[in-house]
Amino acid sequence: MKKIAILGTCASEDWFHFQDPRRRLDVRLAPPYQQSALVSLNCKPVPLPGDLGPKIREGEMQKLRADFDKSFLATLKDVKPDVLIVDLLLDSRRGVYRFGDSWVTNSYIIHRSALKERLDSRDLFDPVRDPARYLEAFTASVRYLAAFLHDNLPDCRVILHKARWAEYYVDTKGDLHPFEPKRQLSHFVGNIRAKMLETVFEREINCECVAVDDVPVIADVQHIWGFLPAHYQRDYYQSFSEKLRRIIE
Repeated sequence: MKKIAILGTCASEDWFHFQDPRRRLDVRLAPPYQQSALVSLNCKPVPLPGDLGPKIREGEMQKLRADFDKSFLATLKDVKPDVLIVDLLLDSRRGVYRFGDSWVTNSYIIHRSALKERLDSRDLFDPVRDPARYLEAFTASVRYLAAFLHDNLPDCRVILHKARWAEYYVDTKGDLHPFEPKRQLSHFVGNIRAKMLETVFEREINCECVAVDDVPVIADVQHIWGFLPAHYQRDYYQSFSEKLRRIIE
């Protein structure tokens, strides 16, 4: 049984739950997927404040802690996964916040926590508003990851999941709708930035790629984890699973 680690968003993890029961991949997820932007990987560790409020579940707490203390790569070194799946959705649109003298990922978890009150939009660093400077920081982080993998996990296969922010969604009746214009534009620009960042990632890291281009990228209001632009319809995950199968089996 192969061990798969995931860095990015649940867009690269949800396929595991939507597999055809008759064709499940012989894999396990270890460690649990880490929701972090690559730009945060090589930043200085920063203490996670203690009181995050009642909305944060234990699994979310672990992801937030790993993003703050920058321990994900050390965990990978211990677990030694066979495959590392990476998507760049967080880097392509959400970016990072300055926190103390470091940077932490601008994730949905941090916005659900009591930390939201400590965030200042002036401390947000993202590729939508500052593409050139973010690209420079992203490139440095990718090279940091490449060096880590070379030195510590030379046999780990890296798969770049070319995930995209959905610009349309289906409602409970199955009818198709666009996101409201301002949000749809944000997703559109984020997807353009994703292509830019993927070019850097492919140049710096020996990786294989999975792009789901045989079905439309559509969000689902009835997704088991809720309605978000990276929570897709079931057929997306089943297509991803089959493409992943061709690589790792």
